[in-house]
Amino acid sequence: MHFVLLPVLEKMYAFYEKPRSAERFSKYLALLQGSSKEELQLPIMGFNPMAKDHVLRQLEALLHMDAEGIAASTVDACNASRQHHGSQREITVVLNLADDVGGAWTNRFSTDYDSCFKLNPYLRRNFCTPFLWVSENYTPNTIRTTINESLHRSIYQSENDQPVTLMEHVVQECFVATNVHTTNGTTLTVRDFTQYADFLKTHSASADFSIIFSFLYGDQACRNLGMKTHGLSIPYGGFRYCRQQS
Repeated sequence: MHFVLLPVLEKMYAFYEKPRSAERFSKYLALLQGSSKEELQLPIMGFNPMAKDHVLRQLEALLHMDAEGIAASTVDACNASRQHHGSQREITVVLNLADDVGGAWTNRFSTDYDSCFKLNPYLRRNFCTPFLWVSENYTPNTIRTTINESLHRSIYQSENDQPVTLMEHVVQECFVATNVHTTNGTTLTVRDFTQYADFLKTHSASADFSIIFSFLYGDQACRNLGMKTHGLSIPYGGFRYCRQQS
């Protein structure tokens, strides 16, 4: 698998400079679909076409720090590390900026879940779509980590089925953590790590989405979406567990 970055941030900055209107929404659909009403031409589905100026400001900050230059070097390093592995299938990498501040149609947790685990529609079209967030204050290191994690999720799902059970989600994220070696985020205490390990042992074969979601994102995320909770209070606790497990 060979990744190629397609820069879009300058194009999206110019897009957001246009007035919010039906014309802007039509322009978004034209970028997304091209001349086809049924195909995905450019995977920019994470961008809110009717977003306000706070998205423009985040795009400006990302352009100022050369986020796509950082992404390009991350892609090159990943390609170099895997040059003797697998096929040379080409995957186009397109950064997305999701509006988790003022975007009424973007729930941070469910959107993050989809961007991490529901990759088949994009991989079938040879796309990889790392998600950045309007609410985050990015550094070159956090951008590099975000891109690298997304690349390795695409690698994993190109070689394995999309995860269904809790254990399958954990196996994917342990693969990502092992290959990315990130230190981002706080670690679990020994007590919390044990709680997550016991929960995983009990529910490893479960495909109950509320169980999987609670493990990955915590009970507050479940409540946010009106789902059943399971006594796991740590935000992104399952991801932290996988990083420590690896």
